[in-house]
Amino acid sequence: MTERAIDKVIRKAIERGEFDNLPGAGKPLDLSDADDPDWWIKRLIKREQLDLSGGLPAVFGLRRERESCIAAPARAGRSCGTGQSPRPAAGELL
Repeated sequence: MTERAIDKVIRKAIERGEFDNLPGAGKPLDLSDADDPDWWIKRLIKREQLDLSGGLPAVFGLRRERESCIAAPARAGRSCGTGQSPRPAAGELL
């Protein structure tokens, strides 16, 4: 049986120890989001700590602000329910 070229390259790399001491070696793979078609981009954003808020339409920014305020107002550093009307912010959308 003839060894395929790629198998030969991999075998030689293993012999040189190029796969030794890789991060995550011996740990199970995280497949918790395997059914999500966008798993890779979500992991990239999280891993690289990317802030994509500047590329979103304003309505999404307001929605995210509202959700973070509801979820953890103290962590967000602002109080929710200040009584201010959302109209000024909504006016920016028009």
